[in-house]
Amino acid sequence: MANADSKSSTPLGEAVCEYCGHGNSADRAFCSECLTPLRTVAPYEPKGWIVGRARLAPPKKRRNASLLAVAVVLSLWGLWVSGVIFNGPVALPSTTREAVVAADSWALPGRDVAHTSAVPDHSFVPGRIAWQFEAGTTLRAEPSISGDRVFLATGEGKLVALGKETGELLWERDLSLLTGSSPVVTGSTAYLTLRDGQVIAFDVETGDTEWAFQAPAAFFASAVIHEGVVYAASWGGVVYALDAIDGRKLWTFETEGRIVAAPSFADNLMAVAIEDRLVYIVDIIDAGKRLIYDAGHIIVESPVFVGDRLLVSTGKGRVAAIEYSKIEYSFERMARYWRQQFFIWRMEEKPPVPKGHIWWRTLVRDVELSAPAVANGVAYVASANGQLHAMSIADGEVLWSYDAGVPIHTSPTVSGSHVFVGTDDGHVLGLSIADGIVVWKIRLSAPLEGAIIMTEDSLYATSREPGVLFVLR
Repeated sequence: MANADSKSSTPLGEAVCEYCGHGNSADRAFCSECLTPLRTVAPYEPKGWIVGRARLAPPKKRRNASLLAVAVVLSLWGLWVSGVIFNGPVALPSTTREAVVAADSWALPGRDVAHTSAVPDHSFVPGRIAWQFEAGTTLRAEPSISGDRVFLATGEGKLVALGKETGELLWERDLSLLTGSSPVVTGSTAYLTLRDGQVIAFDVETGDTEWAFQAPAAFFASAVIHEGVVYAASWGGVVYALDAIDGRKLWTFETEGRIVAAPSFADNLMAVAIEDRLVYIVDIIDAGKRLIYDAGHIIVESPVFVGDRLLVSTGKGRVAAIEYSKIEYSFERMARYWRQQFFIWRMEEKPPVPKGHIWWRTLVRDVELSAPAVANGVAYVASANGQLHAMSIADGEVLWSYDAGVPIHTSPTVSGSHVFVGTDDGHVLGLSIADGIVVWKIRLSAPLEGAIIMTEDSLYATSREPGVLFVLR
């Protein structure tokens, strides 16, 4: 009898014997082998457009189509894993509350959400000590100034509000644990992170607690408020986005390491650095990860947004500039990882360049750097070995350097035509931003640490030991 597959293996239009299966020419009436009457096989057309196309396609085209389908599936999976697509919008806050950025205020670390540490329109140069506040213990963070008040977390576990004019104590509140964070202040509320994992909102007039949020890990970084959301980055590597009115958790973002510096913001983007070299760029509309940049060394200071760039200083003397608008997909990061391994194994001549990389500059090897202060196309960075550097933001070129001769553990601040920095021997120095020449200085009674803070009529400097806040006018 005829083979079941003979229809599919017989040339189209050939006469096949149904008895013996022999193929005959189409013009024969009887089989040449067994003389059985023949019927002509009609040309076979596969049913269905897709099935027909698949059967008629050459094997090479079918293979290419299969590879393309696999590539599309893997790409979509990679985009989903990386958080670039398929992330829905996050919950919205109930307010648009912000910290005040004004001439008479410094209401959050770095002065603004980009952490620029600059008041470029000021021309004030302080002359003498107006008042000082002695905490009686270690001061681990600088103050915040808003309205007519100065807010300061002391080393003995208290939050105090002082009058800005004379430094009189207006109120103080006991904290559950020590903190090394600075308060973040809006018109009505001060927000503070603690090392027991709490974020607490205080009424600025009375010091009463408005709400508290408890996280499972400690906070070493100060909070930031941006468009009604309080962002608190924890030692456990999680950034919590909380509603500024009631403290409810809106969303979280998880990193791969510990966070000790406050996140920074530019429009709808957040930059958060972990100690283990990485900087994350996150879209706060959907909490999607856009870019991970490897700075190469430990990071303990907040990144700084300026123009189309993000500046990052490291604990090993390097400053890096990143094009933060870039988007990195998961397969790109994986490919870069393997190229890095090939470089380590000496299979490639050069290490791969991180996506978004513009430039980096090593100012001094193996020495911790401050966060940059940025103004008018220049970044000012202090190093723990006593140097202050002015760098071009465009290409990282060092414009000038100043050596104080003693260690510097303060972050610089730009005010008008001057940049201010404090030293370990108690000096506050004012240098010309044009050439780095010292044009003003004053000697205080204790080593200085933390950020130098400027408002329109005052300079604030803190001494970690013995714990004194100096106010100069």
